Amino acid sequence: MREGPEFVVKKSASICLFLFPPFLSAIAASSSLANEPLAKVGPLVVTAARGAQAYTEVAADLTVIDQDQIEASGAASLVELLRQVSGVEITSNGGPGTASGVFLRGANAGHTLVLIDGVRVDSSTLGGTTLEALPLAALERIEVLRGPASSLYGADALGGVIQLFTRRGTAQPRLHAKVGGGSDRRLQADAGVDGGDAAWRYALAAGVEDARGFSAIRRETHYSYNPDRDGYRREHASVLLEYRLAAGQDFALQGWRARLASQFDAGADFDDRTRSVVQGLSAQYRVSPAARWDTLLRVAQGQDDSSTISSWGRFEVRTRQDHYVWQNDLALPLGKLQLALERREETVTSDTGYVKNRRDTDSGVASYRLNTGEHSLQASLRRDDSSQYGGKETGSLSYALRLAPGWRLSAAAGTAFKAPSFNDLYYPGFGNPDLRPESARNFEAGLSYAQGGLEAKALAYRNRVEDLIVMQCDLDFNCAPYNVAQASLRGVSLSGGWVSDGLSVRGHFDWQRPEDAQTGRWLPRRARQHGGLSLSRHWGAWRLGAEWQASGRRYEDTANQRLMSGYGLLNLSASYLLRPGWSLLARVNNVFDKPYELAKDYGTAGVNIFLTLQYRSGDR
Repeated sequence: MREGPEFVVKKSASICLFLFPPFLSAIAASSSLANEPLAKVGPLVVTAARGAQAYTEVAADLTVIDQDQIEASGAASLVELLRQVSGVEITSNGGPGTASGVFLRGANAGHTLVLIDGVRVDSSTLGGTTLEALPLAALERIEVLRGPASSLYGADALGGVIQLFTRRGTAQPRLHAKVGGGSDRRLQADAGVDGGDAAWRYALAAGVEDARGFSAIRRETHYSYNPDRDGYRREHASVLLEYRLAAGQDFALQGWRARLASQFDAGADFDDRTRSVVQGLSAQYRVSPAARWDTLLRVAQGQDDSSTISSWGRFEVRTRQDHYVWQNDLALPLGKLQLALERREETVTSDTGYVKNRRDTDSGVASYRLNTGEHSLQASLRRDDSSQYGGKETGSLSYALRLAPGWRLSAAAGTAFKAPSFNDLYYPGFGNPDLRPESARNFEAGLSYAQGGLEAKALAYRNRVEDLIVMQCDLDFNCAPYNVAQASLRGVSLSGGWVSDGLSVRGHFDWQRPEDAQTGRWLPRRARQHGGLSLSRHWGAWRLGAEWQASGRRYEDTANQRLMSGYGLLNLSASYLLRPGWSLLARVNNVFDKPYELAKDYGTAGVNIFLTLQYRSGDR
C-alpha cells in the first residue's frame, strides 16, 4: 500500500518523539535562533550544512557563483559554465543540447548529486541528472560543494553536490529580461518579474532558447556518423509564492519545469532525437515553535521524463521521486544541532518492462556545527534504509582553524555512497539485482588566505571508491554490471583571485590522478591536469574580460587505448552599460578556432559569437 504525505508526516513525528525525546523542549525553552532562509542572504550559503551559514564559517570546499557571474559569463549552458569552476571537468556528446556530464574531483558523472532549491532532480534509471536540460537563465545562484556529502544528503553525493537556486522575490518589484543571438543560429529570450511586501514574496520567470547546432559526431568513419546539424530547443518556466503567516511562520509553494528537444547522431539517413522534461514541485512550511527551535516540513516531487526516437527504435521512460522532509534546527548554548527525518519514494514508468519499478528509502540525519573564535567544526551522521539495498551509514567531520589574520587551515574526513540505478539493477536482459551501493572514504586538508582583495587556496584530497559498478561480459558477449572495481581519486587543487580598482584576476589549477586502483589506468575522459585563468577590467560603463581554459590529454576508454589530446581555449567578452538597467554583452568563444574533444569523435564548437541585450530594473 502506497504511503501518502499524511502517513509519512505522522510516522516521522512518532519516530522523532522516540529518537529526540524531551530534551527538545528543554533546549527550545532557553535559546534564540533566527529563521535561516533557504536562499543566500548577504554572505550566507546553504549547501555545506543543509541550512544557512556564513560563507566564512564553511570548513568544506565550496564555490559560489552568484547572479552577476552567471549573467556576465555568457555561457551557452549550465555545463559550459561549470567548467570554469575549480575541480570540475565536463563531458559532452556534441553541442550544448546533447548528453553531458560533470566530473567533480575525478569522480564519475553519476557521483555528483544535483539539487534545485533543495529538491533532487536526478533520473532513477540513468543514475545521474539531465544537466543539458537545465537553463542558466532561471538561476539566481549556484553552489558547488566538493567532496563526499552523503552524511547530509544520502545516496549519490560521492564526489560532491551541485545545488541550483532559482530566482526569488525581493521587497521591491523587479523586472528582468534579455534577448540574444549568435553563431549556429542560436537565439534566446528570457523574462521574469519578482517582488513582495511584508507578508508576500513572489517570483515568475520563463524563457526559450533555440539553436541549429552542428553535427554531434565529427569523424566520418564513426559508425553513428550523420553529417546533418544537430540542434536543440530549450524551454523553461518557474514560479515561487511565499507567504508569512505570522512572525517566525512561513509557507511557500514552488514549481519549475525545463523541456529540452535535441537531436543527436545514431546513424545516417535518420533524424535521431530526444525529448527531456525535468520538473519539480514543492510545498514547505517553516515555523519557530520556540525561541531556539526552527522546524521545516517539506513535501516535494522531482520528475525526469525522456522520450527517444532513433533509427534503432523508440524508448520512453519516466522517473518520479517523492520527498518528505522534517528538519529541526536547534541553537544550543554552544553551537547548533540539526536533526532531520526524510523519506524518498522512487518510481519508474516505461515502455520497457523493468523487473521492479519502485524503491523507498527512509533516512535520519544528525548534524552539529560550532563556530567560536578561531575554530569552525562540523560533524554529521546519517542512516539510509532502502527497500532495495538495505541499511547504509555515512559520517563526516570537518574542522578549520584561523591561524592568523586572513590565514585558515582546514581538514575533513567523510564517507559516502552511490546507489545502483534501476538500469543497473532491473533493465531486462541486462540488470543485476544483486548489486551493492558503491562506497567511498575521503580525506582532505587545505590552507587558505583571504585578506582585502586577495585570496588563495591550496587543498589536497584522497577519495577511495570501493565496489565500483562496471560492465563485464562473458565469452558469448552476455554483459551485466558487477561490483568488481575500485578507484583512487587523488589530487591537489590550487585556486586564487585578486580584485583591485576595477581589475579582477582569478585562476585555478587541478593536478589529479583519477585511476583504476587495481590497474593504475586513467579513468575515462579525465585529465591529469586542468585549469583556467580569467581577467576582467571595468572602465566606466565598459567591462572587458578574457578567459583561458586548458586541459591535458585524456583517454576515452578504460583500457587507455583511445587518446584525446589536451587543449587550450581562449574566450573574450565585453559588456557596455547603455543606461541604468540596460546593458549589452558580446562574447567570443574559442577565439583561435581550436579543434578539441570532450568525448572521442564527438564535435565541439569552433569559434563562435553571441550577443545579448539585457535589462534589470534597479541596476545602475
